[in-house]
Amino acid sequence: MDDIALSPYKGFHISVKAVPMRQLEAQWECSLPDGYVVLVQICRGCETVVDWCLPYPHGPWETPDQAKCEGLAYASRIVDVHLVPAEASSGGVRQAFG
Repeated sequence: MDDIALSPYKGFHISVKAVPMRQLEAQWECSLPDGYVVLVQICRGCETVVDWCLPYPHGPWETPDQAKCEGLAYASRIVDVHLVPAEASSGGVRQAFG
């Protein structure tokens, strides 16, 4: 199973990866993850303008597919409300969360 989703969106390339998560108290013999968290990357051309995990209170999700779906929806909203620059520049990402 591929836990990475790639999607072009309004001139950006969105990459979302579901990462298995285990609680620190859990026994290491346990082979199943406790859930999945999402890493989101948004690129425009060759420049990465967003590279982060979804902020709290999002996740963890029970399956990688749930995590990827929520990650893509979140990244799309970031682009829609113009929290990433429309043109690649050295200005970087505007502050998304106050």
